[in-house]
Amino acid sequence: MQFGDRLSKQLFLNLHSLDEDIIEEVRERMESGKLKATFRDVYYVSTAKEKSWQQAYRIEERKKETGYTRNVMIQEDYEKTLAAARRKLG
Repeated sequence: MQFGDRLSKQLFLNLHSLDEDIIEEVRERMESGKLKATFRDVYYVSTAKEKSWQQAYRIEERKKETGYTRNVMIQEDYEKTLAAARRKLG
């Protein structure tokens, strides 16, 4: 789960960086008059970024929900269980 969590976060950061780069490029082209930007110019990257964020968030939530728990037995319980098993076996 930790590897998937790190991978999702890294993908989100990479898409976020790409999103910023595209927005900066569009902004420069608009200022120079080479482009009249529309919503579609950044829509696909923004959508991928949002989905990546959602996936990273879901993994983080699952990690909290299904935290690893060890079955811990105190010495007294262990000895009682062992004695009961020995009695049954013979």
